[in-house]
Amino acid sequence: MVTRLIFFLAIWLATTFPAIAQADAYCFEQERLAPNGKVVELGGRNFRICDNQYQIGIKPEVEFFLSVPFDSSHVQRVLQQNKEIEFLWGRLMVRDWDFDYPIYKSYISTTAYIGDIHLAGGRYKIYDTKAQSDETVQLFKKGLFGLQDPFLIYVPDGEKMRPHTLSCSGDIKGTPRGKYHCHFNILFDEESRLIAHTRLIWNPEFSLDNPLNFDNLHIFLNALVAVFEGMEVSKAD
Repeated sequence: MVTRLIFFLAIWLATTFPAIAQADAYCFEQERLAPNGKVVELGGRNFRICDNQYQIGIKPEVEFFLSVPFDSSHVQRVLQQNKEIEFLWGRLMVRDWDFDYPIYKSYISTTAYIGDIHLAGGRYKIYDTKAQSDETVQLFKKGLFGLQDPFLIYVPDGEKMRPHTLSCSGDIKGTPRGKYHCHFNILFDEESRLIAHTRLIWNPEFSLDNPLNFDNLHIFLNALVAVFEGMEVSKAD
């Protein structure tokens, strides 16, 4: 009798308070590895994934990588906490780069310093493969990069943003906004050389989403790191 009462009580709780049952689950119920997910090892650390759509692999130029789908529970939870941004996706990588912040030594040695640009209250140094005309430099400082792909390095100021770099072509600040294509690399874990990476492409002719407001860049980058921090379990043995 007691067993039956416990059984019916459990059913009543699950149907009356479904949000509680869902909140206790690590993964969304529609994800294939719900409710608890699956732990995978990446570059000496353990991460918990929720679906087979997460991509785990090895490439010649990238020792390990973990890609997170946009509709994953990890991404959606972070977006719910950051209403200023509408989209977020990325890749966590362990790379054998000469990432001696604030510069990529091997890259900067062959580039020219162009000037500075301010995004989201942060200052960035702009580098390109060669010196540019005064007119082009002024466009760069406005966030209008055309077909070029200059290299922007964040200059740390307090703890507003983690060390990161980005390279963009197109228009990241103009009004009305034109198309852009950007790569972001954020230092996730200095000791283990983990880099949170994402790529954004936007074109007003094809995109249904609004373009990223680069005044919210600091929120976007912190949210990207938060996705992977939420996945991390612990260092692997």
